[in-house]
Amino acid sequence: MFQDFKFILKKPLLLVSLLFVATLPVIYAVTFLGAMWNPYERTSEMTFSIVNEDTGGNEINLGEDFIDEIKKHDDLKWEFTDLGTAENHLQSGESYGYIRIPKDASKNAESFLTEEPKQINLDLKTNPGHNFIGSIMSQQAGSTIVTQVSNTITKTYTETMFTSLKELKENSKEGADALKNLEKGMNDLNNGLIELNESASTLAQGETQFTNQLTSLSPMLGDYAQQVIAFQGQLERGADEVAGGTNQLTEGSANLQQGISELNKEMGKSINKVDNVSFTDSGAEYLASPIHLNVESTVHTQNYAQSFAPLIIGISLFIGSVTFNVVYPMNKIFETTVRPLKQWTSRVLLTLSHALIISTLLFIALVSAMNIEVASQGKFFLALFLWAAASIAAITALVMIFGNLGKFIGLLLLIVQLSSSAGTFPIETSNKFYETMHSILPMAYVITGLRDAIFGQTFDIPFSTIMYVLTSFIVVSHIVIYIVFFIKSLFPSYKEFTQKVSRFEN
Repeated sequence: MFQDFKFILKKPLLLVSLLFVATLPVIYAVTFLGAMWNPYERTSEMTFSIVNEDTGGNEINLGEDFIDEIKKHDDLKWEFTDLGTAENHLQSGESYGYIRIPKDASKNAESFLTEEPKQINLDLKTNPGHNFIGSIMSQQAGSTIVTQVSNTITKTYTETMFTSLKELKENSKEGADALKNLEKGMNDLNNGLIELNESASTLAQGETQFTNQLTSLSPMLGDYAQQVIAFQGQLERGADEVAGGTNQLTEGSANLQQGISELNKEMGKSINKVDNVSFTDSGAEYLASPIHLNVESTVHTQNYAQSFAPLIIGISLFIGSVTFNVVYPMNKIFETTVRPLKQWTSRVLLTLSHALIISTLLFIALVSAMNIEVASQGKFFLALFLWAAASIAAITALVMIFGNLGKFIGLLLLIVQLSSSAGTFPIETSNKFYETMHSILPMAYVITGLRDAIFGQTFDIPFSTIMYVLTSFIVVSHIVIYIVFFIKSLFPSYKEFTQKVSRFEN
């Protein structure tokens, strides 16, 4: 009943291996989830470019206001640059997107309260070919930017409208003051007119008296010369009073004219302000949603399968390499003794043949059966074959050195490469350990090369460099395999030990 348990207890190495295998789910879960643990908290390491071409308006400078606002936030690693640099950094993978504020942004913002309001158009560009999740994050950042700019515009227009209302109120007060001056001028005019009437009456009476006296005293005019002079004086005083009344009338008229002028001037200002505000339905719509975001991608993504194909391909070929070494006894001792060079040549031909077979089958399945769009099928197949050959060679070398423990090490390498390959989230969202592994382990290079082949776009590492790296990896692995064959030929005991280890027969 307990034969399996008895057998395991009789094989200490098998027991240790099973214990190691039991830890693989924990290692995989902890390591892989560690790389993906809430990456949105570490987006501050992702470069995102801001291109401000806004020339400003009469009262609004939307571009500068927005930059001042965005600098207060660390959602992304902001890069303020020109359009050419932003394009280059996006193409090379140095940044995950950029947003461009056009030169007429402020002028269009100022048009919302005119007869012809114009919406603001911002351009957001991402590169899903470099990293699909990164492009989604960039679009989310773009939406955040649009919200912030919209809030800025709404705030600016609210302040502008309240300022206009305040000025209108002040102008109305000045208009009221002008009306008071007008009223005072009119009072002065009325007083002047009263005085003029009184003076005119006095003058008329004086003239009547003078006339009567001249009539009655004309025979004796010479003797009453003084009276004539007195009456003449009265006449002059009356004339003076008339003149004084006239001057007051003139002053009142001047005040009236000045008051009317001030009234017209201040009221004119208010009317102009009101006339310039044309809050149409379209203006209200634009003010409610002032920005239209044009989203553009450097490459066209067919679907999620195409976007994640580089990661899945890298994993599948590596797993295929491990499985190949599980099935084929790499440490088997053949009955006929063969020189190390011949053994090595046979092993190289075997591994390369298997790499060719699995890469060909995978190519047919992806391109012909699943119809995944590939920009360069030649590059695509070359990347498949070299990665398959590199994976098989590396696992073979580990198994030949460590036996079954080499397969376990291969699985560990798979887990670490999954976590540090940037196949899902951008590597900048991981910690320093994964970033270091990203620059060392080959799967990161493979994924970049496959993205190049699928999307027809060169990223931060040229395709040729990636192929050189994989080729070097293959060569080094096969050199190690030859060294192992050579050592086993010199030390038969080590050769027998690795065979027993592979069969759990120690």
